[in-house]
Amino acid sequence: MPVAAWPNQIGAVPGLAAVASNGEMAAFMRERQWIIDVREYRRSPSVYRNIELPSWFAANPTLTIVSPLLELDRLAGFFVLYEPPPPFDLTYEDRDLLKTVGRHVATQLAQHEADRKLAESRQFEAYNRLTAFMMHDLKNAVAQLGLVVTNAQRHKRNPEFIDDAIGTIANAVERMTRLIEQLRDTPRRAKAQTVRLDELVHQAVARCGLHQPVPTLTVATDQPVHVLADAERFAAVLDHVLRNAQEATPHGSVSVQLGVASGEAAVVVRDTGAGMDADFLRERLFRPFDSTKGSKGMGIGAYQAREYVQSLGGHVEVQSSPGEGTAFSIILPLAKAPVARQLGNNEGSR
Repeated sequence: MPVAAWPNQIGAVPGLAAVASNGEMAAFMRERQWIIDVREYRRSPSVYRNIELPSWFAANPTLTIVSPLLELDRLAGFFVLYEPPPPFDLTYEDRDLLKTVGRHVATQLAQHEADRKLAESRQFEAYNRLTAFMMHDLKNAVAQLGLVVTNAQRHKRNPEFIDDAIGTIANAVERMTRLIEQLRDTPRRAKAQTVRLDELVHQAVARCGLHQPVPTLTVATDQPVHVLADAERFAAVLDHVLRNAQEATPHGSVSVQLGVASGEAAVVVRDTGAGMDADFLRERLFRPFDSTKGSKGMGIGAYQAREYVQSLGGHVEVQSSPGEGTAFSIILPLAKAPVARQLGNNEGSR
């Protein structure tokens, strides 16, 4: 289809219509890579193998030059020129110049098309990444709810189980609500605030204690450990690291240690599972969507965990060897404990 005209508009050219890509004129220019001099064609059509020009050339006698747009041997299109002011004869130098211009234009069009496809590809990539992150969050929520259902038959008359089940369901509802908000493009930005890291670790170990192997917890301090974080997002990080360790350790042990040193808090999750080699640690562990177990392994979750910890000013360290297990460490800067506001006897009086 004709796409542009200058200085006139497309609609100002009488009878202008599409040219078939397999028509005689297109096939001739593709094969011979010639400039078509319409005046010469009218005098001696045999020079151009008696090809049939589109009918709108007859309705526009001032159109006199047809030049192909060639990208290597591919005909990307063509452009048509009005008759230049007299006197003018189309020389070989003119033909070579027009071919060069045509190839340059064809290259620019090809670049434009490649840029468009790249932009579309990036949009699809962003969509696919969003879908993968959504699936990861949904998988975690379903795992929580599935665990409640699995244990309900044995523990449904246990008040402690009921309390834990309600808490688990509430947490899943919160995650699903946040996911719906993200899909509506009204994401609620999580705000970092001072939280008790020791309490978050205790709660994560308790949640994961229904899976095997049951993790053991060691807290190397008797003081509250405060950090700046969003409690829910950081709990999701802890859950991921713990469950990943459990999945990697069908036979063995998982331990969690919380310690404080040099103004930082460290949560170290150790397992005696299969471990990872140096190449996997360096090249693939934190690469999203690249894992030996898909989104079940340290793929999306490990990437999310590291990105969030880094956003809090912390960092992640991983030590692992094949057959010797893995130590996944989360290090965060300590925060000052919130000061409880105490009302004095005379506060509020004048």
